[in-house]
Amino acid sequence: MVRAVFLAAFVALAVFYYYFLGAGPTLSDFMDLPWWKPRGWVLRWESLAPLRALAEESGPTRLAPGALIALPPLALMGVGIALFRSAVMRVLLLALGTALAAFSFYGQLAPGIWGFFSWRWPAVTFCMALVLSSLLLAPSLLRSALRLPILGRAAALAAVATVVYLASVEITGTNWELRSNISPWPAITMFGFLLFGYLAVAIHGAVGLGVLLRTRLSGPMSVATGILLAAALSAAAAGLLFSSPTAQAVVVLGLLGAIGASLVLVRESEPGETAARGWSQLAAATLVFALIFVSDRAASRDLATARNQVAPAVLDALAAFREASDEYPDELEDLVPDYLAEVPRPRIGLIPHEGERFLYTNLGDSYLLEFACGKWVQCAYSPPYDADWWEEADSIDEDPNDFAAAPDVAAGGEWAGGLLEGAWSCDPSLPRLW
Repeated sequence: MVRAVFLAAFVALAVFYYYFLGAGPTLSDFMDLPWWKPRGWVLRWESLAPLRALAEESGPTRLAPGALIALPPLALMGVGIALFRSAVMRVLLLALGTALAAFSFYGQLAPGIWGFFSWRWPAVTFCMALVLSSLLLAPSLLRSALRLPILGRAAALAAVATVVYLASVEITGTNWELRSNISPWPAITMFGFLLFGYLAVAIHGAVGLGVLLRTRLSGPMSVATGILLAAALSAAAAGLLFSSPTAQAVVVLGLLGAIGASLVLVRESEPGETAARGWSQLAAATLVFALIFVSDRAASRDLATARNQVAPAVLDALAAFREASDEYPDELEDLVPDYLAEVPRPRIGLIPHEGERFLYTNLGDSYLLEFACGKWVQCAYSPPYDADWWEEADSIDEDPNDFAAAPDVAAGGEWAGGLLEGAWSCDPSLPRLW
């Protein structure tokens, strides 16, 4: 009964925060979305004008309004974690509390972001909080899954793997059908997986190794040794996670590793139980790493295939069209059937979508060929351009369309003048972010 009342109160608080704390309707003013009509009253109540004024000031005091509003959900989150022992329930409660705390931040300090992304921003905020909560409690979730029957374990692993994979390969972030050509969903991939996911791998792995070392030592210094080893390993992982790790990042990671090891070692006293906790930390770190790494490599593979295998056929067809017609086509469909049997599509992910197509822009004496891929990357190609030739042609009043044969772009041919070769805006694989 107590748990049911608690859940009802938490859900009621979530509904209140959703409807009254945010920036209010934007696109919903023009769309038939009656279920999403947040009022944003907190931002307009005169009695709260001093808090809004404080949030607009510079310095640490501007965080006070958001912190004040974040206290109720964070307090309920703490109570819920004490009430429920289930790892899944704790993940959900932690995610809900974190999301509502984020609502207070974006409602007070960055309402423009909330309003710009419309209904998507609260949804992405909760999804991000769910990812972070799952990463934080990954060892507990793994131990719970291992207690299931073998079919239950397989189903749980398949569900998690599917979510991570599809989020990594299907969400581009540059789909031009969305407002201002931007989508907030790759935040889950970039920050949830490739930043916080790998951070969780480093910390859980370091804690697991530190705890296992503790079980092989005796004496009063054994616990301290395990904690120090976990701190050192997680701090060293900064060099693997970031291209140029700062001293602050190294210190923070070391502290997180030390805190994680301390919590495990203080909680467990029996060597067998401590060793089991250490192995579960290592297993969780390995599983999270494998899911994220494989999914990210799949997204990079899709980009490389589209850029290096599919696009060259289109580029060569455009060059041949220019050579024959002294101009580029108005649309890619003009290449069919003389130069292409059909316009190929840059396949991204597993699920076919109309947005998986080349975006072609005729610029007169040049063009731009683009396609969407992961991590907010919009891959674009510009053809070779001989500036010297054009200047000479203008000076002698020649026909600017009378130029030498175009190169075989797919084979890496260079333009005759060689000043500006054809170039991609993206690398053959998705970039390293941090």
